[in-house]
Amino acid sequence: MKKFATTFLTIFAFLSTQAQVDYAIISGKIENPKVGDKVRIYDAVSSKSIYLEVSAEGTFRDTLHLEKPTMYSISYDKFFSLYLEKGMDVYVTFDAKNLKPTLNYEGKGSVENKFLLQKEKISSVLFNQEYKVLFALDKATFSGKLDKYNQEFTALLESNKGNLGAEFIELQKKAVEEFTKGMNMENSKLLLMNEKLTIGKPSPLFKNYESNKGKKMALSDFQGKYVFIDVWATWCGPCKYEIPYLKELEQKYHGKNITFLSISVDRQKDKEKWKKMILKEGLGGIQLLADKEIESQFIKDYFIEGIP
Repeated sequence: MKKFATTFLTIFAFLSTQAQVDYAIISGKIENPKVGDKVRIYDAVSSKSIYLEVSAEGTFRDTLHLEKPTMYSISYDKFFSLYLEKGMDVYVTFDAKNLKPTLNYEGKGSVENKFLLQKEKISSVLFNQEYKVLFALDKATFSGKLDKYNQEFTALLESNKGNLGAEFIELQKKAVEEFTKGMNMENSKLLLMNEKLTIGKPSPLFKNYESNKGKKMALSDFQGKYVFIDVWATWCGPCKYEIPYLKELEQKYHGKNITFLSISVDRQKDKEKWKKMILKEGLGGIQLLADKEIESQFIKDYFIEGIP
C-alpha cells in the first residue's frame, strides 16, 4: 500500500508539473543571415513585438509566456505565420535569400504550423493579384474564388484532422470565417468606390471647412482647377515624414492651374496645435481643418479609413 501511495504521488507530481507549463519555445536556424538583423515576433492582438537576436551562425531562441494559443506574425525581411500554444517547442529553419520556399518547421507544434503553410499556399494561388484588380472583380467572380478557397480549406482541414488539436481546428474555422467576411466587405467597398469615384464623375464635396487663417471654404471654391488633396494630422508621424516631398511637388507645379489643398483631421480642440505646426513646418498651399475629424462626411465619401 505504501509503495502504491508513493507511485501515485509521483504520477500526480508529474502531471501537476506538466499542467503548470505556461510557455512555448521558439528556436531556429537561418541560412545566409543578415548581420545585425533581428527576428521580429509580432502579436496583432496586443500590438506587441519581441525582437530576437540572431547569432553569426544564424541561430536564435526564446521562451514566450502565453495566456492562450496565439497566432504571431514573424518577420525577417519577409513575413510568415507562427502558431504557438503552451508546451510547444518549435524549431524554424529558412534561407534568408529565399524565405518562403525554404521555410520549414520541426518539433512540437510543427504539424500546426505546416498546416498554416499549406493554407497560405491555397490563398496565394487564388488571390495572387494586385489589390485593385482582385477586389474590383464582379461579385459573382469574386464569390466563386472565395467558395473555392473555403472548399479547399475544408478539404485540407479534413485530411489533417487526426493530427490537429480541437482548439486549433476551431481557431482555424473562425479565422476562415473572419477572412471570408473581410474579403467580401473589401470587394463590396471597392466596387462601390469604383462606381462613385470613377474618373470623370463629380467629386464629393465639403463646405464650411475652416482655414488656418479663419476663412470658411468649400471645395466648390476651386471650380475649374485641378485640386491635389492631402489628408493628414499633426499626430500622424508618416504624414510629417511626407512634408518635404509635398513641398517639392508644390514647387514643381508652381504657377500651374493646380491647387494644393491639405485637409487636417485633427480634433477641433487641437486647432491651435494644428496652426502652430503649419507655421513651424512652413506648410504651403491651402490648409483646412475637417469638421468632424476622420468621421467627416467628405473623408468618408472618399473611403478614407486611416492616414497616411
